[in-house]
Amino acid sequence: MPRPSSLRFLSTLLITTGLGLLVGCGGTVPRAIVKGKVSLGDKNLTAGTIEFRTKDNSVSGSGRIEENGEYRVTDAPVGDALVSITVPKVGAMMGKMPPGMMQGPKDGGMKMADAGAGPGPTTIDPKKIVNIPDKYSKTETSGLTFKVERGENTHNITLQP
Repeated sequence: MPRPSSLRFLSTLLITTGLGLLVGCGGTVPRAIVKGKVSLGDKNLTAGTIEFRTKDNSVSGSGRIEENGEYRVTDAPVGDALVSITVPKVGAMMGKMPPGMMQGPKDGGMKMADAGAGPGPTTIDPKKIVNIPDKYSKTETSGLTFKVERGENTHNITLQP
């Protein structure tokens, strides 16, 4: 038969562990789907990544921008979000690299892998990339916000040059 002090210790341990599991570390942030189209003026973006981040920078979700400017983020945090958009800086890099360093697929495009943002690498023609101002690449400077609601949201974004 267990001693009373052992039982007290075990029950305290179980209660503490149970409360820890219930409370957690701030809990989990609900996620939602956000889809839409991104353009710079009247030109659709052709490549890149869009990110939705909580205002305290603790949680984010991202997705790939397709060749037609459309995007789909399946893990955007619900609530007021800060938005950033990045596109590959291929044009600037190509001018600084020695000939032969920038080899891509035989069709002249480049392979771009976007971890977690889609089914795998895609081929991008560097000449078709729509460059955007650098300010859009950081949530602190983009000026882009969106209130993500539970379920599926549509949010089209028109960037200014």
